[in-house]
Amino acid sequence: MTTPPTQRPRLTAVEMEALIPAFEPGQKNGLLAEEWIRKVDDAIVLFDMDAKQSLVAAVFRLKGAAKDWYEGNQGNIRSYSDFKKEILLNFPEKLSVAQVHHELKSRKKKEDELQRGIECEVINLRTIRPLDVETIFQSVQKTHHMVTVEQGWPQCGVGSEICARVMESETFFHLDAPVWRVTGVDVPMPYAKSLEQAALPQVPDIVAAVRTVLGGKSK
Repeated sequence: MTTPPTQRPRLTAVEMEALIPAFEPGQKNGLLAEEWIRKVDDAIVLFDMDAKQSLVAAVFRLKGAAKDWYEGNQGNIRSYSDFKKEILLNFPEKLSVAQVHHELKSRKKKEDELQRGIECEVINLRTIRPLDVETIFQSVQKTHHMVTVEQGWPQCGVGSEICARVMESETFFHLDAPVWRVTGVDVPMPYAKSLEQAALPQVPDIVAAVRTVLGGKSK
């Protein structure tokens, strides 16, 4: 007769809070990801947690931007080893990544990407020096609106130059609304692919800008 293996007792929420500090990037005096993972590993060894318990305990202590990150990527994380690898990759330092996640949270307003009755004329500039201002002027004079899109930072960008050219010409008087710029987030460019996408303009950002310029109304 064989004896079934003893099942490890589940840790309670209170025990997890006592064992593992919270991980919330950007908080003053908060732990870096590498430091936090070491504390999680120590708790796993101390209480002989299995793989499932390890992942549950670690995820339970995520807060703020880290929790948002996990909720958006949990489908790709199947084990604690996957979790540890991904969190160290996505949170290599405290401040810049937290800033990116702050911008990500502010962008999470769901927008309807299919706006009926709105048509856009897209100009894909081949060069920026020389700048084909005549094509831009003709488009603004026809549509009476302008939205610029670029992946660079907002300050001193190509969109800024285009806005200045329009403002300094008679084309300005054809505008029915202020020019709107869509740019990358004003933070250092992250290395992780998921954070890079958050730092660069996406389709919902462009749609929201067009709606803003048109006053939220369809033609």
